[in-house]
Amino acid sequence: MKLTANDNTAPGGKTQAPPAGMYLCEIQSVKKALSKVKATPYLAVRFKITAGPQIGKRLFDRAYLTESATWRIINLMLAAGHHKGTELDTDDPTDLMNKFQGRALFVTTADDEYNKMIDGKQVVEVGYKVVAYDSTEAQQDGAD
Repeated sequence: MKLTANDNTAPGGKTQAPPAGMYLCEIQSVKKALSKVKATPYLAVRFKITAGPQIGKRLFDRAYLTESATWRIINLMLAAGHHKGTELDTDDPTDLMNKFQGRALFVTTADDEYNKMIDGKQVVEVGYKVVAYDSTEAQQDGAD
C-alpha cells in the first residue's frame, strides 16, 4: 500500500470538510435513500467543487422527501437550472440523474455541530451543513 500525506486528512482518516462558504459545484449524483432511524426517504446529493482553492473536494447533502421539506428540493431544482413547473419523479433513479447530474450551481455551507453516539457515548462532532443553493445565472445577474 502506498500512501501520501496531505493537509486534507483529519484524525481517523476522514477528509476535512471545506470551510464554510459558497462554492461553485457540479452535481455528481442524486439518489433516493432512507434515513437509518426513522426510515424517512431523502435525496442524497453529492457535489464536487469545481473552482477555487477547494477544487476537487466533495460536499454532500440530504434533501428529505417530506411535505415540510419540499421547498428544499424545489430550490435545488431551480438552482440546477430547471424552470418553475418542471416535474420530478423522486422514485425514478433515471429521472433523478437526468435532471441533476452534471448541472452547475453554487452551494453555500455553514459550520455545524451535531451529536453522535460512538460506543454508547454521546460525542459532539463538527462538520458542515448545506444552507443554500443558487443558480449560476443568479450569481451572474447579481454581479452586474
